[in-house]
Amino acid sequence: TKRVGLVQDLDFLPRQITGVTAYWDADSGVTQASSLASAWVDVVGAFSLAQATGANKPTVVQNQFNRRTALRFDGAASFMTTATALSAVIAAATAYLYVVYRPITVTRSAAAVYDNDGIITDTNGVFGMTAKSAVGLLDYNNDGAWQNNTLALTLGKPLIVTMKHAGGNINVRKGNAAYSANVASGNTSSLTGGLRLGAGYDNAHFGNFDVGAIVFMNAAPSASDDYRILRWAGQEFGVTL
Repeated sequence: TKRVGLVQDLDFLPRQITGVTAYWDADSGVTQASSLASAWVDVVGAFSLAQATGANKPTVVQNQFNRRTALRFDGAASFMTTATALSAVIAAATAYLYVVYRPITVTRSAAAVYDNDGIITDTNGVFGMTAKSAVGLLDYNNDGAWQNNTLALTLGKPLIVTMKHAGGNINVRKGNAAYSANVASGNTSSLTGGLRLGAGYDNAHFGNFDVGAIVFMNAAPSASDDYRILRWAGQEFGVTL
């Protein structure tokens, strides 16, 4: 393994990259009361992840991810959604999703990928990423294709995970490792639902994790831009790749 960020790029933010259509950073754009978050607005397109119900709000926690702010989803009830459809954020054919993420517990081990611990998905269950006990990261898309990837997660360890839909395939990656093998995928053009963070498509199957940032792209990043995002995760969030 290597530590990303030995060469500093202190002025860089993911929103500077062409193709980034949404970028949430827990150090900004969070509306909270008594450490419970009711809204989290991205700094590119002003898309708002929101939760009005007190019992379902994630907790704002300090001094996480290299002493930064994070939102903590409790694995029992907390989640946030957008009113805006994902089709307004990512293109039909190409989507890259980066999540600065730290698993706290992973409890489910379901046969269907979408029935495991929800990390991030659309509200119709078309496109998303989950975690499965003793397996790791999983992703799925709208034709029912999914991957049981053995991308093991270390509980409590911060990392950046990437899911992509490109060239008719879906793939998932942990850190700067190679992407998983291609699995043929349906098109994402039917993403009429909003984004959900912290739960599965059905407002259940909750995930227990901290999240520090989310980056959505609707175009494939260049190798140099992909490296800049990973390096930024290392510098700003203490992610070791």
